Amino acid sequence: QAPTVVLACAHTLPGLIVGLPEAHACAAPPVLPVRGQVSWGSQLPGQRQPAVPVAGSGYALGLDAHTLLFGATTQHHDADPAVREADHRHNLQQAVRLGAVSSDGAGDPLAHDLLPHGLHGRVGWRATTPDRLPLVGALPWSDNRLSRLASRARRDQVRLIPRERDARGGLYVLSGLGSRGITWSTLAGELLAHWVTGSACPVEASLRDALDPARFLARQHRQQG
Repeated sequence: QAPTVVLACAHTLPGLIVGLPEAHACAAPPVLPVRGQVSWGSQLPGQRQPAVPVAGSGYALGLDAHTLLFGATTQHHDADPAVREADHRHNLQQAVRLGAVSSDGAGDPLAHDLLPHGLHGRVGWRATTPDRLPLVGALPWSDNRLSRLASRARRDQVRLIPRERDARGGLYVLSGLGSRGITWSTLAGELLAHWVTGSACPVEASLRDALDPARFLARQHRQQG
């Protein structure tokens, strides 16, 4: 038990929110898992160790002087945890496009049926949202709780939707960071601190609203008129 709780549980978030008692019921924002496989290896054919991380359609970076990490795949509705050769090939193609691996001549890592020796991989799932923006802030009330309010005005305005919080604390969320989570993490943490403590907001109001976990509920009410 605690006066303030932050849910930071990736794509398991909706299932946890659904289990809240009715007196504290909240609207679960949409969070979906997206499978991704990353690859790495040392002394691969055509390997060109980048001096700095490179990104574009994929990414590549040197873990040390000899090991190259690169990827990754993006697969919806795919729960397979196994490392797959087809995904390694996809990642190698991305690394070639980024210039981290050469495809010239006999050193072409994709010129043979067999994958390069010493290639490894890992599979994980990103927590994503339909608009590809994170969820940072206090959770909004569920539709059932909102329907019991005397006034139905302005539920289409994200800032006016009641939240599961009061002067003693509240229920907050930080999730949906997607495939570039580490780039969002510091700013998301500062924004969450603003929500919890009332400190100065680190971003403009429009961006705060764009990351608000109640934004999907507000859009639903706007569509309903």
